[in-house]
Amino acid sequence: MDKVVYLHIGTPKTGSSAIQFFCGNNRKILKEKGVAYPKMPFAFEGIGQYRNAHFLSHKVYKDDKRDYAAQGEIYQEGMKVIQESLQQADKVVLSDEHLWNETEWDEERFQMLRMQMEKMGATLKVIVYLRRQDLLVQSYWAQQVKEGLQLSFLEYLEQRRYAYFQMHYAKRLSRIEKAVGLENLIVRVYEKEQYAGEERTILSDFMDILSINDLSDFSQDEPIRNTSLSGIYLEYKRRMNQYPIYRTKKNFLVVILTRLQEKEQGKQFYDQAVWFDRESHQRFMSQFEEENNFVAVRYLHRESGRLFLADASFDQNEKTEYSDRELFELCGRVLAEHEESRVEKIHMIQELRKQECEYKKDIQYLRETQSLLKRIRRKCKLVLKEWITHSGSKENENITEKSTTQMG
Repeated sequence: MDKVVYLHIGTPKTGSSAIQFFCGNNRKILKEKGVAYPKMPFAFEGIGQYRNAHFLSHKVYKDDKRDYAAQGEIYQEGMKVIQESLQQADKVVLSDEHLWNETEWDEERFQMLRMQMEKMGATLKVIVYLRRQDLLVQSYWAQQVKEGLQLSFLEYLEQRRYAYFQMHYAKRLSRIEKAVGLENLIVRVYEKEQYAGEERTILSDFMDILSINDLSDFSQDEPIRNTSLSGIYLEYKRRMNQYPIYRTKKNFLVVILTRLQEKEQGKQFYDQAVWFDRESHQRFMSQFEEENNFVAVRYLHRESGRLFLADASFDQNEKTEYSDRELFELCGRVLAEHEESRVEKIHMIQELRKQECEYKKDIQYLRETQSLLKRIRRKCKLVLKEWITHSGSKENENITEKSTTQMG
């Protein structure tokens, strides 16, 4: 089969949003190169518009019960879009990182999708990016702290709160392989040292899979990022989560801390393995060592069995514990930043109100001008009629009628 449907399933926290934004923002150029990134005719609450494969796993509830009929309709509508896309391009790309952790997407579901693509005359290829598990678990924990989690990182590890996330890569990949075939499972590593393409980015690596090597024609605007908190800013948020007002997914404290972090540390501030000590890191990674070696050999054809090339960093200058004094000083900066933000918003509101007043004045002036012009026109008509009456000239009357018509 010449036609291919590429299904990118994450894993989460491996640049999926950047890939989706890039593809969605460059649909026209991709189409010119024989690649379709279809836009689905439906939207899901809380799901980015460029996650065009989300319909595959979306769950519909009605009266607290699964509505399988509605789910089926969405699924079939999505299949129709894929079929139409295959008529316009040889390659179709679908993406949704949720599919990696979705338990309902087992071997059978992948096999069914493969068979559906074959009926459409296309081969299904599954793309998976893998991130080193220590970095991945930190990212999961940090995200949950932003959303209200109170556990420290080590408590999070001890309680195995990360068990839902499928970090045993070999087990998950083996099941997908059985469904689609080894030759149709594309495994990549989320590590700069291993990216393909001249730019050595996640985007150049993903485009390499599609046999697109030159990205000069593509728009590479960056998406609005969900900035991660780290270091003392994350620890401060974790401590404040004991108060319900700060445990909501979206609250002003996250916004303020993000602004402070970017001001004080820069937008690229990121700590690698900072929340692990050597002992906890060794204990955590040992549970994945054998499987990671298997993945490297089977899916990347590496005799060395080394899946990840970058080593964990344990720089002594990086801190995982902060004194009350440090947190208290940060609290002061948070209050100052909050006040600055409040003043900025007040000035913004004042400026908007000022603009509103100016617009109202302009509108009033236009209305008055329009009213004046109407009065002038009526006056002109009256003067012309009086002139016609007194002149008694038929020729003048004709000329005047033409003038009146033109003015009215």
